[in-house]
Order: sequence, then C-alpha cells, then structure tokens
Amino acid sequence: MRISIIALAAICLAACTTPPASLTSAAQTPGPPSLAPASSASMPPEATDPASPDIRVMLAPGNDPKSGRLIVIATPVKSVPEATSTPYPRYLPGGQGSYIAAQEAPFLTPAQATRINADQLAYPLPLSRIPEGDYWLQVRLDANHNAAFSMLDQDNDFTSVPVKLHLPTSDPIRATLKPEREVALQGKPAPAPTPVVTDPNIKDIDSAINDGSAKLKINYDRQTLSVNTATQKERDEN
Repeated sequence: MRISIIALAAICLAACTTPPASLTSAAQTPGPPSLAPASSASMPPEATDPASPDIRVMLAPGNDPKSGRLIVIATPVKSVPEATSTPYPRYLPGGQGSYIAAQEAPFLTPAQATRINADQLAYPLPLSRIPEGDYWLQVRLDANHNAAFSMLDQDNDFTSVPVKLHLPTSDPIRATLKPEREVALQGKPAPAPTPVVTDPNIKDIDSAINDGSAKLKINYDRQTLSVNTATQKERDEN
C-alpha cells in the first residue's frame, strides 16, 4: 500500500509537470537525414503495440464545469472485498495491486467528453498492457490535487460508479462523474422502520374522535400520534 501511495504521488506530480507531446517533439533537435532508405524486405516486421484504452469521461448533467486531475484506477476483482449493500465497492483506494493512470483536465463539463490517455502516465504498467483479467475500474476527478495524501475527498472530488470490466479491452469505456458523496451513498438501503407495538386499547386519533370516546390520552410514539381511549365505565372506576 505504501508503494502504491508513493507511485500515485509520482504519477500525480508528472501529470502536472509533463509538457504536451507537441511541445516536447518541437524542442527536439532533428537528426541527420538517412543516406539511403532501408529496403522493406530486409526490415523485420514491427511489433504491434496494443491500443490505449478508449476512456472518455464527462460530468453528470447539472454540474458546473470543473478542473483537476483525472485518475483512473483498475483493481483486480479478487483483491476487492465484496460489498454487502451495493453491487459495487464504494470506492477504489488505489492499493491492492491496482493499476493507476493520471491526466490533467483543465476543463471538464457535462456537455463534452474528455479522453484519457491511460498509457502516457501510468503505474506500474500502461493500462493497455496490464495482465488480462477481471477488474473494477473507477475514474476520479481530484479537484484539489490532494489524492496523493488522501484519496477520499467527498466535499470536492467527483467519481464514477465502479464498474466490473475484463481488461485489456478494445471496447470504449465511458464514465460519468458525480459528486463523490453522492456515489458513496448511492444504493445504500434505507434504515429499517422502527416497529410499532400494537395495543388493542390504542386507536387512531380520527377513529377515537368518531367513536365519541369519553377519555383521550395522547401518546406520542416515534412514528404515530395515537390516543388511549377508555369507556365511560372505566372512567367512573377511576
């Protein structure tokens, strides 16, 4: 877990400091031109690199545009304890053999999806090269750039609901980010209602009034305003 935190900190720092690829290539000094093109017949076939996952994220409708650091976390399913109240884990902490990728997002909106390059800044492997298997995948918008210190920030961060995927995959992955507090509480079952103890002498207030009961005793229960009725005979005995 400590290694994962250090790795996350390094990835997050690189996401902030790595210049765009276009600027990097422009600064390089071109080498001398080749004297003669190599014959295609003498060249070995080039190895085909697996394509970077097509991950696109956007904010859920109704949210104002945000900026921050996008973090993709893929954790093996076998490493994540099963959730008891929802079909998915509340969040992925980034440890437990996870694969992490990061990218700065200067402008994220509900209107247009942003593509994440999950191979450029990733640890310990680009997501296109992770071992084949079933993973939980979650995308997080680290709005305050503090995920290296604390992954959870329910007051500021936005996250997607974790989904179970077979990775690597060539299928597009789409993620909608909601406020983290909303995702953490999504699907949480409502508390069980407090049982009401029934008593044959306790009636609903409307029924008691319609019965013309001689005595009304208001009993404030947790859920029901009820009355205790007594007959004229019981009143005389008292």
